[in-house]
Amino acid sequence: MMKFLCLTLLLHMDIAFGQNCNFNINFSNFVGEVGDSEQSLSHEFTIKRGSNSNNCKNFRAFYGKGNANTYNRRAFYGSLSMSYNLYFDSALTSVLKNYGDANSSEYIQGTLSNNNTDYTFNHFVKVINLDSVFSNGPGYYGDLIPISFYSVKNNGTLIYQTTAYFWYQFVIPRYAELSLGSIGESHDPSSTQHTLNFGTIENFETQTARLSVKGNVPFGIFMSSQNGGKLINGSSFIDYTISLDNGPAQSLSVAGNSYYMGQSYTATSIGGTHYPLRIQLQSLSSNASTGTYTDVITVTVNAY
Repeated sequence: MMKFLCLTLLLHMDIAFGQNCNFNINFSNFVGEVGDSEQSLSHEFTIKRGSNSNNCKNFRAFYGKGNANTYNRRAFYGSLSMSYNLYFDSALTSVLKNYGDANSSEYIQGTLSNNNTDYTFNHFVKVINLDSVFSNGPGYYGDLIPISFYSVKNNGTLIYQTTAYFWYQFVIPRYAELSLGSIGESHDPSSTQHTLNFGTIENFETQTARLSVKGNVPFGIFMSSQNGGKLINGSSFIDYTISLDNGPAQSLSVAGNSYYMGQSYTATSIGGTHYPLRIQLQSLSSNASTGTYTDVITVTVNAY
């Protein structure tokens, strides 16, 4: 007698089906100019859901590393680079990270209460200061960041939806700044006024001041006189000449006219280049009135 053994194999498979929320992301690329001080700049995106499922009401956005492949992010301009970063908060305390790396406050999350409605969310970009990239010179530095969006189901499960690519550009401008002061002082960009006091006027007396220029490109120096190269007291005046560094003495003889005084063909060091300014009085007429003689000289530095 033959006996048959029948084995029945029951195969059970759990399949997690992803909910398509039809997320739609809109944003503009970020462009920021590097300035004198570090900045925290807000940047936004809008998101809406096409699905009316409650499993699509909440989302999280996770931020990739960018071209530096590190969360110490860098933007590139040819072979040059500069640091920046992306943050959850304006205080720049929580760096935004990718799925799998991010802890709480290291991703953006939000609620989309209604479908087919735009909602706006912000993150923050740290833009470093000019001194930290002074040696780089001017340029346009960029980085491409993938931002992945996940829906958050009612049970807390995250379902991947889509990835958007944000371009971040940082502009290091062509710039030159100046300061005025006494000979021997350091460059201080907040010091843009300086008074030369000749005391009791003597013919052909000379006074000196310091002009400092800090620039990341070549630059030109120009000057103009409010009184046309004269110190004036009522109807009396005394002519003067002015020279920059070892340049020739000039008379700023046309009031308000801009006179070329000199230039640099290269950028300066981070401490700036210091130039002596020499102002020499000419002859005072014998019938000149007593009193205070004044003029205002305006110094302009143009970055090339």
